[in-house]
Amino acid sequence: MDFHNTKRFLAYSIYLLIVAYIITASNKWFNSICCNNNIDFSLFYFVLLSLFPVFIGILLALPKFVSTLKKPGSLQFDWIAFLAVGLPALCIAITPLISQTDIAAFWPLTGLTTYRDLLMLAGIVFGYVSLTAFYKIIEYDFPEYLWNGTL
Repeated sequence: MDFHNTKRFLAYSIYLLIVAYIITASNKWFNSICCNNNIDFSLFYFVLLSLFPVFIGILLALPKFVSTLKKPGSLQFDWIAFLAVGLPALCIAITPLISQTDIAAFWPLTGLTTYRDLLMLAGIVFGYVSLTAFYKIIEYDFPEYLWNGTL
């Protein structure tokens, strides 16, 4: 293993430790909020329950996103992956927030609010897909006299 790969390995390991610490510390804080009997489950709690996993997904996708930005080419967005995976995950992730509004009577997923692990997973998937759907494509400019329409 050369020096560049060792440096990358150490950078990813340190990054993973930082993300794991953020997840662990926030999970402790989140559980202390849930277990405190004196608090009223306000809208802040449900916003936190909906958006924190999205933040974790974005953190996990950040290294790939940064390496994508460093590549040459024009930035594109994979709408198919976003619509097929990201949008359903978003709908599941925001269910706790929707369940506290007037829309809850019409929202078909309100029964999922009891599955906290599923809500967390859906938020992480949405955050991850929202960044990894970006990619770069290199566009080549061929002079017309070299291009005859066949490969």
